[in-house]
Formats: sequence, C-alpha cells, structure tokens
Amino acid sequence: MVINGNLAKMTLVNKFLNWTIRASTSSILCPIYVFKRMAFSEKSIPILYYHRVSPHAVESVNPEFFEQQIRWLKKENYRFISLKEYFSEKDENYFWKQNNVLLTFDEGYEDNYLYAYPVLKRYKATCTIFLATYYVDNECIMPWHEFQPSANEYFRMLSWDQIKEMSEFGIEFGSHTVNHPDLTSLDDAELREELWKSRKTIKTHIGKSVNFLCYPFGWYSKRVIDVAKEVGYKGACSSIYGLNRRDVPSFELRRIYIGTKIQTLFDFYKRVIGAYDIPIYIYQKLFTREIPRLE
Repeated sequence: MVINGNLAKMTLVNKFLNWTIRASTSSILCPIYVFKRMAFSEKSIPILYYHRVSPHAVESVNPEFFEQQIRWLKKENYRFISLKEYFSEKDENYFWKQNNVLLTFDEGYEDNYLYAYPVLKRYKATCTIFLATYYVDNECIMPWHEFQPSANEYFRMLSWDQIKEMSEFGIEFGSHTVNHPDLTSLDDAELREELWKSRKTIKTHIGKSVNFLCYPFGWYSKRVIDVAKEVGYKGACSSIYGLNRRDVPSFELRRIYIGTKIQTLFDFYKRVIGAYDIPIYIYQKLFTREIPRLE
C-alpha cells in the first residue's frame, strides 16, 4: 500500500511538472519571460552546458544545430564570455545590463575539438571546457560508455595537444576533478587530492591558472565548497538549472543543459531566456541531489 501510495504521488507530481513546463513555455506565457527580460534593467546570465557535439554519438548535439545556436546568439548580440571574465566583471553594474552568455562543456570529449571548436573559431566565440584529467590523452573512456557499441571510436577524450591548441585560441579550461567521482562521498584527503591535482595538471600542460571547477554529477556540499576554496578555486559550476542573477553564490553557479531534447531554435531560445527555470528547479529540488542543503 505504501509503495502504491508513493507511485501515485510521483504520478501526480510528474503530471504537475509536465503541465507547468507546457504552461511556462506556451505561446501565451512565453512573452511574459521576454517582457521581463526587456523590462528589468538587470539581466540574468545564462551559462549553457553541453557534453557532446557530434553527428555520430548518442546524446550529442548535431554540429549543424550547434552552429545554428551560436549563429542565433551572435545575431541577438550576445557577448560570449569566459568564467574569468564573468568573475572579473560581475561586480560592475554595466555587466548586468549586457547580453552575456557562457558556454561550458563537461568531461572533455574529443568531439569538442573536432566539431564544436571549428564553429567557435568561425564565430569568434569562446567557451569553458571542464576536464576530468585522468581521461585526457588516455585510451580509457568514461565508465558509463564502456558497454556502448563503437565506444572507443565515438567516446574518445581530448589530447593535451588539442587542449593546448584550443587554449592558445582563447578557449578556457577548468577542472572536472581527476577521476570524476562523487565528491561528497570522499574523505577529506581524497577530496583535496581530486581538487588540487586536477588543477595542477591542467596548469602544467597549458601554462595558465585554473581557477574554476565543475562538480561531477552536479553533486556537492558545504564541505566540498570549503575544500575547493582552500585549494585555490575562485568559483564553481553546479547543475542547478536556471539563469544567474547577481546574488547567485560564486560556488553554485546555475547552468542550462543543452542536449538532444532541444529540437528547434525556438526551444533553444526558451531555454536561454529562462522559460523552463521554475518547473525544472522544482523537479531537481524534489527528486535529485543537484540542489543540496548547505548547513
């Protein structure tokens, strides 16, 4: 009876969330988000995050559609900035009056170099790629791909030569730890090693400071944040869905996932302006570990 009751509650919640998403992105309510963005003097900043850009791999954004997204952002006068620029300018009032956007990629797949990088160069855009350093220049692939067909061909990770080339162009690199573990499950020594070692490894290879972190799986805690600060990070990206206002904490930056469920530029546009923020935030709060209680 308890199980059936829980299933019934889950069904009701899912129906509510589906209705909320449809309502918040409908042709009737979507203009409200547009008006809000235009009417208020301070703008919220979208940090978009991707994993893959490839015509082959499962769960990848097609390169042609990725280029359409970048072209649309350019046409709408969005300014592509790095996390370094975000943190150096976020205390200035003018920053919150501009159309700024950040692009981020998690893990460091080789297709980021093969398919996303040429588009970014063509449009003179930058991004931040978060590297899980154990897998860089390594025949090993991320563990969740091991049993997928053609894994070795389609799930290769970046090499240090590719990373250095992109870095010289202006692509920013951050830490996604060494082994991509659940940071909240590690003891203090293991946690510190995952955070400082990945930071040091990237800096050694590209010759630039590495000041920003992305939490694997989006899971973190107050202890994780405290240790990240201790080893020298200045900010971190979470997987909490939504736009970033001036008051969003530096170690809990929100992001908007851009994956295969986005089929049209109009859907992409709705994500960029924040039309999905409320229903997805509710879902994360109720059913995931991506919004922890920091006590």
